Amino acid sequence: MVAPSVPTTRVAVLIQGAPGIQTSNDWHTFRAEWRTAFEASAASAGLAFAYFESEPPTQPAGTTLVRITVKDYRYLTSGARYGFGILTGNAFIDASAEFVELPSKRRLGAGQYATSSSAWQGIFSAMTDKQVAALSNEIVQDIRRK
Repeated sequence: MVAPSVPTTRVAVLIQGAPGIQTSNDWHTFRAEWRTAFEASAASAGLAFAYFESEPPTQPAGTTLVRITVKDYRYLTSGARYGFGILTGNAFIDASAEFVELPSKRRLGAGQYATSSSAWQGIFSAMTDKQVAALSNEIVQDIRRK
């Protein structure tokens, strides 16, 4: 990822899904997990945060847009893991992120991000909320490094 021309002071996030993903029953809940996790990650990094449902309008200088495309995922809650154990299977996320400097719309770079849990870790394996938080932290740290 290349450095933005103005230091990043604000992270804007747009979550998109590959064709077919957006019709999943838990898609809205999954996106809410991202919104919550990114807000916390940005705050802990000292960055302002904005979440968008569609391409954002003009944003102030110092904004880095993270356009996340979820290619595949399996949403599992801790409650499901506690209740059904290894029978619930594995939670996973496969996503890509494109970083765009706003307001210029200059592409800064892109990255691939993925997580998975193992049913064999039992009730302690990371479910979707923890995986989204880990990915959000990783992405915000990638932005802060530039």
